[in-house]
Amino acid sequence: IDDAYLPRSTVTDVYNIIEADLLDAITKLQAPTFDGSGSATKSSARMLLAEVYLTQKDFSKAENELMSITQMGHDLLDNYADVYELSNKNSLESIFEVQYMQGNQGQDTQAFTTVNSYNFLPQGDVSLITGFAGNNGPCSTSYNMPTGDLISVYEPNDTRLDASIGIAEGSTLGVYGDIKIDVLKSPVGYTTPPDRASVAYIKKYFHSHAQQYIMDENFPVYRYSDVLLSLAEALNEQSKTSEALPHLNRVRTRAGLEAVTETDQTLLRDIIAHERRVEFAFEHHRWFDLLRTDKAIEVMNAHGEYIQAAHGDQGYLIPTGYNVTQDRLLYPIPFREVQIANIKQNPGY
Repeated sequence: IDDAYLPRSTVTDVYNIIEADLLDAITKLQAPTFDGSGSATKSSARMLLAEVYLTQKDFSKAENELMSITQMGHDLLDNYADVYELSNKNSLESIFEVQYMQGNQGQDTQAFTTVNSYNFLPQGDVSLITGFAGNNGPCSTSYNMPTGDLISVYEPNDTRLDASIGIAEGSTLGVYGDIKIDVLKSPVGYTTPPDRASVAYIKKYFHSHAQQYIMDENFPVYRYSDVLLSLAEALNEQSKTSEALPHLNRVRTRAGLEAVTETDQTLLRDIIAHERRVEFAFEHHRWFDLLRTDKAIEVMNAHGEYIQAAHGDQGYLIPTGYNVTQDRLLYPIPFREVQIANIKQNPGY
């Protein structure tokens, strides 16, 4: 029973255990075979280990893991939008993705759609998006919607904007933000017409499906473009800026953009961060990227000012909602654990 009440381990000790687990996994897992099964492979374990090294700023070790993955047969698909087509689940670009399927096979297939996809929809009648009559009711969903701030940072001709975001346009906008959708538009060059309402939504995970909440969409955890951009980051942080450019530019070229030639380390760091923001929009990487690069406080507080200015008159934003401090970069220890274990609460809670 004494083993249940160990004192808090050091950060180094925790990372050592994580690394040991992943190194062990690499020896046991098979190389990727692209058989469509979605199984974990050596490349998925190496990618996770590379992210652990990046987080600890051990860029040389991260480079080694990422370079190994480039020799395992993965590749980018020709078009960014193709990544999210149902026919391309577990494709050459996939390093690891969570598996889901339509139907009633007895599994909890609602987990992804309830937490993610339907939370990405506007409120109101969403039948034009889902393919069947159905309502996304007020106060239950629509927690994750694209902001104008995000839409504005896509470069001209970036094909990822239209592949990732849609505009739902309609005739009314209700008190809960629900909209009577009668047409879907591209966000490229879009402005809301007079006497109309519109809302941006995340469309990269939506295809027509037969039953509400039960969808075929897998959720990407790691893609090959993450290998390339992580490799560019690891090389740039080691002052190998010219070596970083080809990996960065493979991702940009696929998106229809010109190659980057910048070799100043600081400027290239910002370019890579921007590229990650738009390449992995709505794939749950952004917060961890900000933590890893020590940008979370600066970026989130600036974002809070933007949100307060845009929506502060709607009554649901509290003054402390975007007050990110160093303490808030860690979650609090659950109170029950503080009571029963030999663990001190994190600072600031």
